[in-house]
Amino acid sequence: MKIRNSNLVQRKEVINLLAGGNNYQQIADQLFISVDTVRHHIKNIYKKLHVHTQSEAVAKAIRKKSSSYCHLHIYVVQSSHSI
Repeated sequence: MKIRNSNLVQRKEVINLLAGGNNYQQIADQLFISVDTVRHHIKNIYKKLHVHTQSEAVAKAIRKKSSSYCHLHIYVVQSSHSI
């Protein structure tokens, strides 16, 4: 299970670095992984997000991140009102 969580964390780091404008080599260097591993993570990210391009992946990841933040914010606000 730890390996799977590690891969998930790495995929999140990869998409964040990709969104930050880093190329595959820069991502590999920053995460201390090979460029092939970056490609593997990108392929899995595209599959999971149902996209075909880098810009689609970044846009969808940003929307998902914003959506998650909004849901969390709503939950926190609702919870604080019920106290």
